[in-house]
Amino acid sequence: MEIRADNWLPYYTGADMVKSAYRLLYEEAHIDDTGHERQVASAHGLTQAQSLRFTFRRLVQTKGLTQRLTSLGTPCMAKFQLSVFAKSSVWRLTQLNLEDGSIWTDPDLPQPLVCLAFQDGVAMSLRDDDERLPLVANASDLGSAALWRLFADKPLHGSRLLVLSLPSGLQAFHLSEEDDTVSAVAVVDVDDGAQRLPLANARLLGKRVAVLGGGSVGSKVATTLARAGVRNFLLIDGDILCAGNLVRNDLDWRSVGAHKVEGLKERLEMVASGIHVDIVRQNLGDQEAGIFLNTALRGMSFCDFIVEATGSARAFNYAAAVAEDHRKPMAWARVFGGGFGGLIARSRPGLDPAAQAARDAIDRWCANPAFPEPPRVLIDYGIAGPNEEPMVADDADVSVVAAHFARFVIDTMANEASSEYEHSAYMIGLREAWIFSGAFDTHPIDLGGPSSHRNSLDESWLTRQSIVGRTEQGAFGMVALRVSQGFMT
Repeated sequence: MEIRADNWLPYYTGADMVKSAYRLLYEEAHIDDTGHERQVASAHGLTQAQSLRFTFRRLVQTKGLTQRLTSLGTPCMAKFQLSVFAKSSVWRLTQLNLEDGSIWTDPDLPQPLVCLAFQDGVAMSLRDDDERLPLVANASDLGSAALWRLFADKPLHGSRLLVLSLPSGLQAFHLSEEDDTVSAVAVVDVDDGAQRLPLANARLLGKRVAVLGGGSVGSKVATTLARAGVRNFLLIDGDILCAGNLVRNDLDWRSVGAHKVEGLKERLEMVASGIHVDIVRQNLGDQEAGIFLNTALRGMSFCDFIVEATGSARAFNYAAAVAEDHRKPMAWARVFGGGFGGLIARSRPGLDPAAQAARDAIDRWCANPAFPEPPRVLIDYGIAGPNEEPMVADDADVSVVAAHFARFVIDTMANEASSEYEHSAYMIGLREAWIFSGAFDTHPIDLGGPSSHRNSLDESWLTRQSIVGRTEQGAFGMVALRVSQGFMT
């Protein structure tokens, strides 16, 4: 009907509905110039999702695959990765063994999918004058063995996939040796060409980010940064993922029992293609051999940004020392026990105080005598013992703070000197408690500008450094000494 779902609107009358029905019947009651009954053009368009709702076998069509198959004039052996769901089986063509002996890998697919490929097949392009085109059009009648022989030298064994780039577009078939059947595989175009990220996020592409902490905040922030455009990560965390962590962590049961950074590495690499992740299975501040600590600190010094989400004062001290010594921007976050709020803060060289000075400013702000006595809001995971009660907060509480924190980090990396945030530290309230009057009550904290001289703690460190000497300890060994002896606690 012409009016369709809008027939409930008051300015459409019953007469309008009758007239519309009459026009429809009148058009279909006449014969066109070819002697056939007229068919009124349908305005009912199906989305790709609707058309695939009852299609079990599917092949993912990426932009990279389309471009490569168009020029593939000879049959090439292909590798496929298969994901099986309750109502569908989805194949992804991951790589091709080209005629010159090289291997082409689909650049649009994450590397873990390429490594999981196990099913074989053949792919090629057919031109308009190829004599095999009419046979392909009747593939289901031809049988799997006969269709396979058109494109492969070796006999068909088991089940294989055949992917063809035809003048009409991509077409795929599932061939089964067991019953000699050919089944059509629906081609799913997953590249809609839409730009969903802000243009400023392009500046994140070349950044290497160190994320300290793979817990509830760190895992969420790292995943968000990967979705936002960051492609190079250093993850530092020494903990194992336990089942109890799943109430807040971005990982799932597939990573339980592994180190958090191992699970998070796989998680990030599956978010997008081209993501590179280095991991350090170590908690900064644990008793470790100096060479391991030196490796972690050195790795952080080569990053463009440091994200500290450990909940450990010791780890914060190490991160702050590296950030100050190597003039790296740094941001940190904390979620308050009970989930009633959290803190996000940053330190940018030349724009904000150094991280330790910024933390001192935040502590002084919190000590305002006009504020009520704060609850026990933080658990220091750097010194917590095995019997320490864990922080109580659900995934929604942590996710809100982590989302604010991630946006804070993205803004700082993308805009550098300019920022959408007027302040470099915020107390974020999620409900009425402590200084927060209610939900989303946010308090900015003025940290002041960058320090123009080293404080007395730094001067003490310089004196001790001259005694010990960098030649004995190494540059990063001195950072460790500086922290462990209390000069930055």
